[in-house]
Amino acid sequence: MEQAYFSSEVAKSLGVGASTLRKYALALEDAGYRFDRGLNNSRVFYQKDIITVQRLLKLIQEQNMALETAIELAMKVEPEKKEEAKK
Repeated sequence: MEQAYFSSEVAKSLGVGASTLRKYALALEDAGYRFDRGLNNSRVFYQKDIITVQRLLKLIQEQNMALETAIELAMKVEPEKKEEAKK
């Protein structure tokens, strides 16, 4: 079973505040991304979710990209991962 993390752990590991993580997670959900939910309806993050949020943060912070554009790119599966999925 894959390791699951809660928002506070993920925010700390990414170096952002919990409210910032919530903001970006909500924006991802609004764009169609789906997070699993825990018993108290809090988001549960798996490694794939953390990678998506990391990509989003990098696009926004390092490339000064607009949130909507960054979300679109962050949600895309990288080409090499698509190839692996076909195997």
